[in-house]
Amino acid sequence: MDVLLLGIDGAFRRFLRDCIGPSGVPKVQFSSHSLKGDRVPEVVRWDLVFLDGKVSAHPQLADAIKKNQIEGLKIVLTEKGDLRPAIDFWGTTIYSYLLKPVERELLRLVWRNARERIQLRRKLSHVDNEREKLRAIVLEHQEAFRDMFVSHLEMQELNQKKTTFLARTAHELGTPLTALQGYLDLLANQKTGPVNELQLQLLKRSLDSCRRLSQLASSLMDLSALDGIEGHLQLELGDIQECISGAVSELSQAVEAKGLDLKIHTVSGIPPFRFDANRMHEVFVNLLENSCKFTAPGGSIRIYCEPYSWERRAVQEMIESPKERRGRTAPGGCNSVRVVVEDTGVGISSESLQDIFEEYTREIKESGSGKGFGLGLAIARQIVLAHQGKIWADSKAQQGSFFTVLIPTTL
Repeated sequence: MDVLLLGIDGAFRRFLRDCIGPSGVPKVQFSSHSLKGDRVPEVVRWDLVFLDGKVSAHPQLADAIKKNQIEGLKIVLTEKGDLRPAIDFWGTTIYSYLLKPVERELLRLVWRNARERIQLRRKLSHVDNEREKLRAIVLEHQEAFRDMFVSHLEMQELNQKKTTFLARTAHELGTPLTALQGYLDLLANQKTGPVNELQLQLLKRSLDSCRRLSQLASSLMDLSALDGIEGHLQLELGDIQECISGAVSELSQAVEAKGLDLKIHTVSGIPPFRFDANRMHEVFVNLLENSCKFTAPGGSIRIYCEPYSWERRAVQEMIESPKERRGRTAPGGCNSVRVVVEDTGVGISSESLQDIFEEYTREIKESGSGKGFGLGLAIARQIVLAHQGKIWADSKAQQGSFFTVLIPTTL
């Protein structure tokens, strides 16, 4: 605590130290200032100021005290006969008055009360500072929330524009591509006249490109239609294993052409549940197409389908390996179905695992066809999320991939 003795003699300073006692003195820093020259102290912030009644006769000092230019609790030492004039002169700027000669017990009482008040003022100042900091934090968070809300609205608007653009583009591409494919079919099948071998190869390449463009238009249409699909699913009781078998049948020619070993492993006890069979068929076709595309000839694909107890708040399933997840017995009753598509393909690098379900994302493979537009997995994710499910991938480069789908059976 910093104490200023203004016009106070050394005898009172010693008396004050004696009243405070040796335990309190080390915590107090005393400074004296003479009345000579009527100078205002250079340091103007103090915790406590003792001033002699004669200070009123020094206009510059007295004016600084009255205007609180010298901060701190102020205690005036005055003669008994000068008490009333002192009160009239100083007014409410003074904390307390002490009559000379000062009584020891009274000085101790005034000192103790002044110290408690100073401590309280410091605490209040700290609370005010913390309140200002808190107010600044609240204002900052409110501004950040407002910016986030505005950004969210802008993203919604951009997403709506994107959806409209995709739907319009897919529609505009579809009509001429259908006509173009028809004309190329006529030429390739020599319905309009004979063609030589070179012309036939060029026509077949053109047809392949046309089919890829048609597939792109179809994928764009699917992607635009999936925006907000949550409320438009055709939920009906169905058998998920039949849905998987249908997807396998659709890709049987591609599997046989590459000499892939594809097997389905299912378990009994999966009752029918409500899901959109057509949409889930798309999911499994996209996953199988992905595995076929990036698995070298002679490789293998395995599909596992089993009942599963999904604790949605748990993260254990995200840190277990695919084999651990397949081998773990589901506790209690099952509330979902887990489907895992495993292949021996070239795999996916760890850097790309977080992005493969984003639109137009396709990692460049070292083997396999590598052709595609990066929409299949994005469409699969949209459909799974619309079923309140979850889809993720586990993989290492050159070690194959695992795609896991969780679908709740309680929709």
